[in-house]
Amino acid sequence: MSSTERTDWLSIGQIIIGILGGLVSLFGTMILIVGAVGMWLNQAEPVEIQPFFMLAAVAGFVLFSNTISVVLALQQMGGKPHAAAEGKKLFLISSLAILAFPLLLIAGQLVNQSTVGWFLLPVLSLLGLLLPIWWMVELGRRGLPASSPQRMWGLISLSLTFVPVLAILIEAAVIMVIGTLVILALSGQAEWAARFQQVAIQAAQMDFDLTYLESLLKDLLRNRLVMPAVLLTVGVVMPLLEELIKPIGLWALRKRRMTPADGFTAGLVCGACFAFFESAVLIAQFGGNEWWQTVLLRVSTSLLHITASGVVGWGLASAWNEKRTGRAMLAILVAAGVHGLWNSMAIILLISQFLTNASYFASNSILAVLMGLILVGVLIALMRINHALHKQTERTSTESGAI
Repeated sequence: MSSTERTDWLSIGQIIIGILGGLVSLFGTMILIVGAVGMWLNQAEPVEIQPFFMLAAVAGFVLFSNTISVVLALQQMGGKPHAAAEGKKLFLISSLAILAFPLLLIAGQLVNQSTVGWFLLPVLSLLGLLLPIWWMVELGRRGLPASSPQRMWGLISLSLTFVPVLAILIEAAVIMVIGTLVILALSGQAEWAARFQQVAIQAAQMDFDLTYLESLLKDLLRNRLVMPAVLLTVGVVMPLLEELIKPIGLWALRKRRMTPADGFTAGLVCGACFAFFESAVLIAQFGGNEWWQTVLLRVSTSLLHITASGVVGWGLASAWNEKRTGRAMLAILVAAGVHGLWNSMAIILLISQFLTNASYFASNSILAVLMGLILVGVLIALMRINHALHKQTERTSTESGAI
């Protein structure tokens, strides 16, 4: 059998994943819309309806992405693949589109305070996330060899459909294990055992005393055993797990002889999808009156996710194509380390706010400044990596031409 007659299992797998993901997202979109409409008919408050429409918009976008992925894979199998778009043109378009970002924030805040906010804000939220995330990806891959649309949308399909579910399940299991160990350790002390028993009684009666639970949580966070466990989970274990899970789609491409530049751009896309999904879900839950601040914070976190996954993708491609396993391990450790540092600072800020009732950044201005410096450093790293890979690609092309 000739190479042109071989079964394209990768495209078949992409079609299967796209169809399954599309069906799940279609079902989710319909259920969420029906639920939101039912609440509206029952005259529920807009703040109660809005999360349903936001999540429905996310599911709709996932459906859209899976549909494009399936269509491109079918065209590939039919012998009519799409050519890759020029990277410089995409960067220019995304740079022009990002100019609308401030207007989106203003419009979103105005809409959020209106009677139609529950309906329009989800659309503005998606655009407010997608535009800067798209720009970051194009900034990171400008001037680098363009990947096929099928590959990119296949990664998007997988990263929006199955990767978040896998990450949620694994991270939930880790939190349960570590949380159980902490509770067991504290239960050896009579005072904590009595307090945990009181919570169990409230749970059995389905009658929770919120004041008591808040007091218990504050005392737990002040405990010398709990805070290290929180930082270990949020600052070490979860970042490492996420940096291993986010670029999982690259493993399907490991036999395609990806260059480090290919791995970097593919990693950027995987990180962008994870950042978008995570941010959209969090905005749906916690947007509220501080919508524009939440969007800005999530856009900042997206830069970290995108760059970290790009670095991991670069490392994996180097290991597969150039047999540099050490580079892959170093890339994962660096990405997880920076991610963990950011998470640790963010959780300390949140806990400080909770314990002192201060504003988010006023609770620890030094950490807020350090987080800002981390973002600047990550942005510089993204541009420098792009420049280095661009030079490497040009050098490789020159050497190949000379030969």
